[in-house]
Amino acid sequence: MIITITDVESAFTKNGDEFKKVKGVTDKGQETTKSIFNNLQNKWGLLEENATIDLKLEKKGQFWNVVDVLPCEFPEPQEPVPPENYPDKEVTSTATAVKEPVSPTAETPESTEKEMGARKDDRNASFALSYSKDICVAALTGGHIKIGEARTFTCTLANSFLDWLNNE
Repeated sequence: MIITITDVESAFTKNGDEFKKVKGVTDKGQETTKSIFNNLQNKWGLLEENATIDLKLEKKGQFWNVVDVLPCEFPEPQEPVPPENYPDKEVTSTATAVKEPVSPTAETPESTEKEMGARKDDRNASFALSYSKDICVAALTGGHIKIGEARTFTCTLANSFLDWLNNE
């Protein structure tokens, strides 16, 4: 369990043994309080406010006991290094850069362009096509459509969505 400590208090058991009561927020946003007894006294140095620690827990009876405390170290963010000698590339559209396998029942790229019509330069068209592609992948994955129907499905959905976006 990973927590960010908000408060650390010293307390004593019935026998007079000291322990630490740690309050914090889990990585899921829930507040929690854990007791860390003197068997882990060598780990008490990690228990500071705003520190993020990893508590290893073990269930004994109805309680979860802390069996180890580990520090959470996060690496410092680094600036991306630009690649050396990066050649200038000509930007091409995704449609011409991606080669799809052609099935006997698949439509030709020319028929797809005719289906999209003059709207292919419209700002909303790329949004509609991207949305339709995502829906198509979900339908293919779920087994709702066949691979040969994907292009027709995507274009039809893109046209319908584009009509809706353009209030047509």
